[in-house]
Amino acid sequence: MESIESNSFGSQMLKGYLMATLFYESSTRTRLSFESAMKILGGDVLTTENAREFSFAAKGETLEYTIRTVEGYSDIIMMRHFESGATK
Repeated sequence: MESIESNSFGSQMLKGYLMATLFYESSTRTRLSFESAMKILGGDVLTTENAREFSFAAKGETLEYTIRTVEGYSDIIMMRHFESGATK
């Protein structure tokens, strides 16, 4: 695997990978830092900024079900949740 330190900008290390972000709690800095890192390393991003308001959460679907669904669309899931330990 290529070194991140030697090839940060313009790297294609994550080319062909797709990261989905699920934000149940908004954070501009967190969202932008993860999205920019993914793009710098050659990957793409699907963003949900207000996941609590999306139909899967609003309709009462479980967090586990949501993650299983989103994992079918992406290679990486980055989530910010309002409940401590929700991602375990």
